[in-house]
Amino acid sequence: MIDPRAGSLTTDSTAVPTVDEDILQNFICLRETGELCDVPKLSLTPFVQRLPLPPDADQVVRVSALNPPVDPNDNCKAANPRRGDDDGCDLYPGEPGAERPPDRPLQMFADFQPVKQYEMFVRPFEHLFHPELMQPSTIWGYGNAAGQTFSPGPTFRARYGEPIVVRIHNNLTAELPGNDGFGIPQISTHLHNFHTATESDGNPILFYDVGNYLDHHYAMALAGFTSFPGGDPDEALGHMWYHDHRADFTSQNVYKGLAGTFLAYDRRDSNSESSLNSVSFRLPSGRYDVPLMIADKQFDPMTHKLVFDPFNLDGFLGEHVTVNGAVTPFMTVQRRKYRFRIVDVGPSRIYTFQTCLANGSECVSNEPATELILIGNDGNLLEEAVPVDNLTISPAERFDVVIDFSEFLPGERVNLMNIADQTSGKGRTGVFVPMRSKYAQKVMQFQVAGGPVRDRSQVPRFMRRKPEISEDEIVCERKFVFDNQEGSWTVNDELFNFAPRFKIKQGTAERWTIENASRDWEHPIHIHLEEHQFEERDGATPPDYEQMRKDVALLRPGDSITLKMRFRDWLNEYPIHCHNTVHEDHAMMLLWEVVDDDEVACVPEP
Repeated sequence: MIDPRAGSLTTDSTAVPTVDEDILQNFICLRETGELCDVPKLSLTPFVQRLPLPPDADQVVRVSALNPPVDPNDNCKAANPRRGDDDGCDLYPGEPGAERPPDRPLQMFADFQPVKQYEMFVRPFEHLFHPELMQPSTIWGYGNAAGQTFSPGPTFRARYGEPIVVRIHNNLTAELPGNDGFGIPQISTHLHNFHTATESDGNPILFYDVGNYLDHHYAMALAGFTSFPGGDPDEALGHMWYHDHRADFTSQNVYKGLAGTFLAYDRRDSNSESSLNSVSFRLPSGRYDVPLMIADKQFDPMTHKLVFDPFNLDGFLGEHVTVNGAVTPFMTVQRRKYRFRIVDVGPSRIYTFQTCLANGSECVSNEPATELILIGNDGNLLEEAVPVDNLTISPAERFDVVIDFSEFLPGERVNLMNIADQTSGKGRTGVFVPMRSKYAQKVMQFQVAGGPVRDRSQVPRFMRRKPEISEDEIVCERKFVFDNQEGSWTVNDELFNFAPRFKIKQGTAERWTIENASRDWEHPIHIHLEEHQFEERDGATPPDYEQMRKDVALLRPGDSITLKMRFRDWLNEYPIHCHNTVHEDHAMMLLWEVVDDDEVACVPEP
């Protein structure tokens, strides 16, 4: 059953007493000495609440018509414009000294007329992450006109060839600091990493204030559509996610709840495991195609409210892992295959997932309970499935994983664990902890139920072909060095300055080398507009699961990755940035501009 609150507690959650002796003792110490006895930890019982499933967007935010209709010449408007005001909406407000881009028309709106329309309202609401917490926290989510609000936001299930438009209202409260002390009530919603025009991409500099809305036009067109009809089917993306991308405040706004899942299907990845279409992959579908949005959170041990430290520039870690907005939930599964769309929402933690058989809530051994069948990476289906025992995922990366529960017995429990040791936002220690150790993090639990079931789904032997980028297409080679200089995050020795650093000719391809100058930090680097292809990682051939297309490249300490990518179809500004969103917010980002101009200089180190 879908929980309509999409992350709030379901009716079968277990209520447990909340105040324990160490918290009471800390209150006594605080009263008598003015200080805590020690740094308190908040213990929350795992696997006492069911995994929430966000509702489908078609059920809760699809509308028959938008009122007023989309203005293709200016997609940002005030919901209630003042008399004499053209539209009341200023993109990019309030950045002193920054040059605001002009209002631009929606690119190719007439060529890709929307066949579906959606309307969402970003607003604050009260949310309880776990039944043992004494009170809810004020978080932000995506809702509908009826007043329902969801975090994670509604799950979009779109199809290539069916353009859509999504109107997103900023209905946050304008007061600052407000809302439990972090987050800024300005938004820009990025559909990561769909092939989208700048004005609908959720560019970090195109944010807008409370009382305004922005129409996001998604052409649902395959990359390369301006070069050959329909685009390249091997460029199809299946698993995206949308999240706030307001420059300087992405980490806080996303941590506060502004994220959701966006799935796209085509004739091959058809969302039908019983399809009679001969080209359909027949992957697990419907209720067996499950989004898992994973984010670590920190709660104040005294008030039990969600907290965030905006002054920790290394990166922020939380003690508690949430899945779809619930701390360590459980999911009842049938004895068959499931497809899980996993995304690391961040802000800074890097996970290594592994499964174990459990007795109650604890692992009975350190041996993996089952293979994780990796079929997709960053929304891109692989050529062939890759079975693995464990899987490492950094912020913003997505992994498409099939787990087969058919060999488990009814009543058996399988824990999903995080075995990567990480003590700061800088990155991992390099140690993998045993699943039975107290240092391994519980993520969620699968509880197997029922007898054998008919399973029409399959894992195909072959899925997507890797698109070829020939050497003749590459017109420029560039290098980007990511570093920490005197406490500031830089790209090629410069801070983010809200203006493009270089230009790229539309329709060309380039080779980029991205390097991590630090021996201390890890950086998941995200590039907007198109998927890239790894050529080398530290001078060697990348592992098989990194050899297809990606849009996030995890730079480990001292790493160097050479990649190539195209810049097709759309124009204007796009960013490259670290997706440890704390690093991104503190200037580890730059913009470039795609232009329709034959005279473009190749700047090797912009």
